[in-house]
Parts: sequence; C-alpha cells; structure tokens
Amino acid sequence: MQGRFWGDRVEIKKIWDTRYVPFEKAEKLACEAGISIFLAKIFLSRRMDCAEKIDKFLNSTLEDLNDPFLLKDMDVAAERISKAVRKREKILIYGDYDVDGVTSTSILYKFLKSQNALVDYYIPNRFEEGYGFSQNSVEKVLDMGVDLVVTVDCGTTSIEETRELMEKGIDVIVTDHHECKEKLPQVKALVNPQRPDCLYPDKNLSGVGVAFKLVKALSLKMNVEIKQSEYLSLVALGTVADVMSLTGENRILVKYGIEEINNTSNLGLKSLKEEAGVSGKKITSTHIGYIIAPRLNAAGRIGDAAMVVKLLTTEEEGEAKEIALKLNELNKERQKIETEIFEEVINKIEAECDIKKSSIMVVPGRDWHQGVIGIVTSKVVEKYNKPCILITVSDGTGRGSGRSIEGINLFNALTFCQEVLEKYGGHEMAVGLTLKEEKIDDFRRLINEYANLFIDESKFTQKIKIDTSIEAQEITLENAHQLSLLEPFGVDNPEPVFKFENAKIAEINAVGSDNSHLKLKIENNGVRVNAIAFKMGHLAKVYKKSDVLDIVCTLDINSWNGVKSAQLKVIDIKPAFEIMLSNKFFFTLDRSLSFEEDALEENFENYINKIPLIKKEKDLKEYIYNYNLQKKRAVIILNSIDSVKEIIDFVKSCAFEFNFKYSMSFSEVKINDSTLHILVNPDPSRLDLSKFDKVIVHGQWFCEKYLIKVLNSIDLSKIYIYNKINFNFNKDSIVPNRQEMVFVYKHIKANYGNSFVIDNLFAFSDSVSKKYGINMNYFKAKKIIQIFSELSFLKSELYGKYGMTINMPDTHKQKRNIEDSFLYRSLNAL
Repeated sequence: MQGRFWGDRVEIKKIWDTRYVPFEKAEKLACEAGISIFLAKIFLSRRMDCAEKIDKFLNSTLEDLNDPFLLKDMDVAAERISKAVRKREKILIYGDYDVDGVTSTSILYKFLKSQNALVDYYIPNRFEEGYGFSQNSVEKVLDMGVDLVVTVDCGTTSIEETRELMEKGIDVIVTDHHECKEKLPQVKALVNPQRPDCLYPDKNLSGVGVAFKLVKALSLKMNVEIKQSEYLSLVALGTVADVMSLTGENRILVKYGIEEINNTSNLGLKSLKEEAGVSGKKITSTHIGYIIAPRLNAAGRIGDAAMVVKLLTTEEEGEAKEIALKLNELNKERQKIETEIFEEVINKIEAECDIKKSSIMVVPGRDWHQGVIGIVTSKVVEKYNKPCILITVSDGTGRGSGRSIEGINLFNALTFCQEVLEKYGGHEMAVGLTLKEEKIDDFRRLINEYANLFIDESKFTQKIKIDTSIEAQEITLENAHQLSLLEPFGVDNPEPVFKFENAKIAEINAVGSDNSHLKLKIENNGVRVNAIAFKMGHLAKVYKKSDVLDIVCTLDINSWNGVKSAQLKVIDIKPAFEIMLSNKFFFTLDRSLSFEEDALEENFENYINKIPLIKKEKDLKEYIYNYNLQKKRAVIILNSIDSVKEIIDFVKSCAFEFNFKYSMSFSEVKINDSTLHILVNPDPSRLDLSKFDKVIVHGQWFCEKYLIKVLNSIDLSKIYIYNKINFNFNKDSIVPNRQEMVFVYKHIKANYGNSFVIDNLFAFSDSVSKKYGINMNYFKAKKIIQIFSELSFLKSELYGKYGMTINMPDTHKQKRNIEDSFLYRSLNAL
C-alpha cells in the first residue's frame, strides 16, 4: 500500500464534494465566452454555463447597479431626509457598533455633512445598550432633541422602541438588511431588502450597501452629484466584514471598493493600513476580513465604536494616526481576551457531554467579555462544525452570540425559541440574543428540539467543496494570475478549490520554527510542483517519498528572492483514490464474503433469466434521467474494482449533465439524500435497499453463490441487470499462491517475535509487497494468516478493526498440506 490510508495514523474527517466537469463542455464554453479552458472549468462547476452570464460576472460596472428607488420606501425616506436638510432639522444617524454599522454611519454622515445638514451620529454601547435600540438608547435620543432619526444596519426588530420615538414626535427612518419578524416597525419609512413586500432584485445587500443606496437616492432627489469613490471603499469594508454574499451588486460594490481602498485618499483608512502593516500591499477581500476589519471591530468589542466613525470621517491626519494606533492596541487586547475565553469554552464543551452531543451547542459562561464572544463563537463552530451560541451571564441576564454552518438557519431556530427569549435578531448565519439566566436550560432544550425536527444530521458532516480537478500542466503562473479575474472572493464566490490527483511525493519535509507546516514537491505526468500545507507538519511522519496522494488545494503564487512561481496551497490530503479504492475494496470484500459449505438453491442461469436487462449505456442514462426527474432513487451494486472505475466515470458524467447528487459506499448503504448510489461488495447479512426504487447489478462478480445471496436479500421486482454479469474475477488478487504464503511466513519470522500484534494489515501487506516484489493486499494477507492458524503454524485472533494478534509456537509441529485448510480450499473453489 502506498500512503497511509485506513490505519489509525490518518483520520479522514472531511468529505470532498467534487464537481466533475467534462473537458469537451469546458472547451466549448471557453470558445463561446472568449476565456481559457481553465476558467471555463471553474465557471461550469459553479453552474455558469453561458457566455452572457460570464461576461456580466467578469465585466459588470457601477453602471449595472440597480436603481435605489426599487427598494420599498426609498422614495419616502429620501423625501423626508432631503426635507430635513432643507429645513435645517436636527438629524441623528443611529448606527450599529460592528464594521457594517460604523461604515454605514460614516458614509451617510459624510454625505449629509457635505450638504450642510444639521447632522450627528450615535453608536450605542455594546455592553450598556446592546444591539439596535434599547430603552436606554430611546431615552438618550429623546434627550438630544432631534427631529429625525435614521437608523443604519439596525432597527428592523426594534418595534417598541421606534414606536415610542414616533409617538414622541420624532420621525424614524429605518435602513437595515437583517431578517424581519412577522411584525414590522411602524415608522416613517422602512428600507430593508429583506422585508417581505420589497421587490428589490438583490436581497443580499449589507447594511452599508443599503446606506449607500440611500446616499445615491438622496443625491438624485436633491439633484447633487456625488463622487462615488469617497464611499465605495467603506461599502467594501462593511460588506466583506459582515460576511455577505459576494455576488450580484455586492460583487460590483466590493470589486470597485477594493480598488478605492488600494488607492485611498481617506486619511483614517490610510493610517489604519499603515498600522496594520498592509500599506503598499495589494489589498484583497482576505486582507479586509482578517486584518483591517478586526481592528475596526475592536473598538466596538472592547471600547467605543464611535471612534471608528471619527477615524473614517476625519480630515485631520494627526487625529487619524492617533485613532489608528489606538485601534491597533485594542485589537491586541481583544486577541488576548479572545484566547482566554476560547480555552475556557473548549474545556467546558469537552467536560460536559450534553453540550458536546447537542446539534446546536449552547454554552453559558460567567462574565465573559460580551464584545469578544462573537469571534470565539466562530472559532468554536470551525472546530466542531456545529452551530454554537455562547452566552455571557451577568446580574441574572444572559447575552448571547450565535454562529451557524451552511444550510442551518439560526435566525429561524431563535424564532422557534422566542417564548424564552427577551430579545433576538440577526440572520441565517449570525444572531444575537438576550434572555434571563434561569431560561438558559429551557433555551438549550428548545433549540435542540428545533434541530431534531428540522435539521438533517448530514449537515454536520464537514464538506470541502471542490470546483474541479486541476492537471499538472495547468499549474502555471499564467493560470494563477487568471484567477484574479474572479475576485473579490468571499461568500458564494469563494476562491476556487481544486483536486490534484495522483500526485507522487518527490520530497516531503516539516518546516517552520516549530515544524508545524508541511512542504512538498510532488510529481505528476513528468511535471514537478511545489506545495505548502499550513498546520499539517505532523503529516511528515505519516507520508513518505513515493507515496501517491490526492490533494485538495488552491492555486497560489509564491514569491521568493524576487522570483515568482506557481504553487499549490494544500487544504486537505488523502492517499490517491485508486489506493483508497483498493484498500476499501479488499477490506469490505473480507467482511461481505462467507465460506460456509452450502450449495446453490437453484441454477444460476435460471435465476438471472428472471431479471430484466438494460442493454446499452444510453438506456441506463435515460433511466437515471427519468428517475432524477421523478425524485426516485436508484442503487448500482458492484463487486470488482474495474467495474467501480467504469461506473464512476459514467455516473460523474450523468451527475454533471442532469445536476444530481451521487454517493458511494461499501458493504452497506449509508443514509443520504443522493439520487444515485453506488454500493460495492454488498453484505447480504446487512443489506437493506428498501429505500431505493431500482437496484441495478453490473460487471464482474466474485462468484455465483455470493451474487445469488445478495440478490435473494433484495425485492426481485426492483432488480435490473445492466449490460452483463460475468465471473472473470482476477483470482490472483484474492487467492494466495504457495510462493506468496512462503513470503508472508518469512516476513513474520524475520521481523517479529513469538508473540506480537500487527495493528494494521494494510501497512503489513504494503511492506511484504515492497520487500518481495509481489502483489499483496489486506484480503490476501489476512487469509494467509488465517490459513496458517487453521494449520496450527501459528495462533491468530482479530485485533481492533484492521489488525491481528499472532503467537508463534516454540517448536514446529508435523508438516501439513496447504490443501488441509478448509479456508484455502474454499477460496480456490469459489
């Protein structure tokens, strides 16, 4: 065996979700769209299959943005604000304390100040007032004596608070992007693309995106020209920081906004870039998300978020530098607090089984820093791949921050639990909440009731979405540069992820000051490629030179001493598919076969003749197409490696063409939602195919007796044969010859004592193969040892999942013929 699959040394934790893209379709699209085949493969994997869509994606401009007045109530909002500007009414911008909120506040404040409006802003204190409006906030606003309040990035769920302000004669305009409850606030205008009666074409705007739309609407209403570059950098910051979808309008806004960030004249942003060490570098969405945004967020988390608005709107260089320095210091403090809380949370989860086993983890703690628990929650979700809600408890009240995983709407989960909550808000992936301390246990019970009712367990399996395969000759600087055309990367437009197959290790080393990273040179088709795997240094002890791997990676550019080269940045590693297939095949063949001396119940030909035949590939394709349309499910059962390879190629093509999911398992079916399932080496004693509408049998089979046992466990009316069944099984792959048995015995005697454990028969068979130049595998190695045991050459017992314990006798007993072994005779007879 090459590689180290199937033993305890490599734990496969992730499922690779790979799209197969036919080369001829990529070639055709590339020609139609005027792009490279390399990019065409990526677009096809993302279901962008026409030249017009691709042109719009690559070449959209600010002119393609939607009319802001398509937003419900935008005309009312623009009219009321422009009236306030004309009449010199006192306007208050009420923002949120995160990056989306402070950038929203900043762009609206900058615009209104440019129009000589009587305007001020207010950012609530996270700790004293919490998200959105609170009673404290209402009282402060009333004391300010304002005429008009315009909220940005908040207000949709502040129904009572906004009602009170309106009743006191203060007009309220809410601009927001968060999900709505059933009841909407009764305000002068509610501008939110998420409101059910809003027909705006793009529902994914961030809070700052909505604020930018308001500025555009105001400029049109007031007949003034605006310089968009003054605002777009802030729109990009807020949109990326709020982890919004980078498709549609957001893609355009962030794309042009990042250009502005790279050439910014904003004094505050310029100073912050210098403090963060990214001045002079080409800023990307990654820099925003991981370097710039955390510094802006630090103020709202452990300080006063209003200082960020001051930073982003100041015209004084000294003030900008002073605030940027302060934000950098706050960020360091935030990181320290975050590390301490994270360690405490993990210890609590590991110690309390109820929390760890919950579908949605609810973890309370005493006096955790409220401003940091959101970041810690994200890290916990990343570690366990489950939604998590951290609740910091103080003075009998719990304030929580929740983060989710793809496919689980945490806002809906909170709505299910609203009877025990004081307050909640947010969206699918991130929420905030307040509740009484004594209600926390009830909340945990309720939210997991929701999970049990509405969440499929498969959602908790960590998946790596892979765009397409990458060939060795495609790993070039030119292609790495081409990927920049797809930027900015983020939600719904991630950096392309590739699968590089059959990569043979030429060099492998742990690198870094603590050997925590892995550096590889890999070969494929005569091409040598560099790869780096961060935080995977331990794998240098698992894999070795000449092992053949499949790698999930991104395509990156490495700069060293002024020389640039293409390299792969590794996300995950597995032994090559063919090695995994071989190992799984022989392991499950051993589990599924039995060697009882029983006769066939009937003539095989008579049995098979009762089953209808699907003769041609096009007929099978038509069956699959129709079953997919009818939402029915089919399973193809196989019993040879060659048949598996043949069917996988066929199914991949069908899955791409008809857009359905397929899956594969060994011995027995794992419950899943795929349309088509491939089952290899079915175990007759554990076979339940009742959930499938059609069972298709194909290819080479080990023997007639085994196949009839399998078919007897299935409803005969569901069974079809595709093409033909044959029994031309490669005998050498499963029946050991005398020479191989001698080599195994020699290897045991030369390398082990009288009593020992072989904990991994895969590694054992690999060693025997390499030492003696033979084709040994798990199945044969295990059968040889069992034959030796049967003949009393040694004593053996199963050990763990993949091993055996062996005891060698002190003296040899009389010679025995191999044919005396029932197991040996059975293998040959089959």
